[in-house]
Amino acid sequence: MSERLAEKFVDFISRKDTMTLFRDVLVEKYGSIARACEEVGIERKTFYNWEKAREISRDTRARVLAAALRADRYSTLLFIAKILREKIVSALFEAINYLATSAAKAGSAEELSENARLLRTILREFSRPLIDELRAEIRDTKQVIEYRALELGADPAEIFPEDYALIAAPILVGPVEERAGLWGELVEATTSATSYRSPAREWLSIPAIVT
Repeated sequence: MSERLAEKFVDFISRKDTMTLFRDVLVEKYGSIARACEEVGIERKTFYNWEKAREISRDTRARVLAAALRADRYSTLLFIAKILREKIVSALFEAINYLATSAAKAGSAEELSENARLLRTILREFSRPLIDELRAEIRDTKQVIEYRALELGADPAEIFPEDYALIAAPILVGPVEERAGLWGELVEATTSATSYRSPAREWLSIPAIVT
């Protein structure tokens, strides 16, 4: 799994990103540069040579990324997500700047209208928060946490107090199991139907909120 994810994202991380992952994830996890190098499968001198190198080979970057994913998958994936967000912002900046330059040189109203149309396309495509594209997965993951909380004898309302307090306040009475059942009914009643089946749902094979 780690190697597959590393291969998927390795081309988006730079030499600097690789060194950051090595220090902040691997050295932090294993306590020393020597131990971190062992996990990656490189010699210590290779790590020290990175400081002077102009680039780190793709194979080495992939090995560092895979080792970081094994050591701390959440932090590493979040790190990658932030890198990708920065690249998206940079690309959009260049696209918008191009439209501004093009508009400044426009020789007709038709050309300006085309610039305006392209700008509206960017706004329409990227104005929606990225998190909106992950809502189904977020719902399923929250359900995984709630089901597991019940199995462990914990109260889901204490784990997601903001959801239960703001959305499900009328049902905060009765046993924990009863409240969780009512919570599931509330979410199901307010969620549009979809055929999406998330990895979180597949992983635990639990009844889905969204079917």
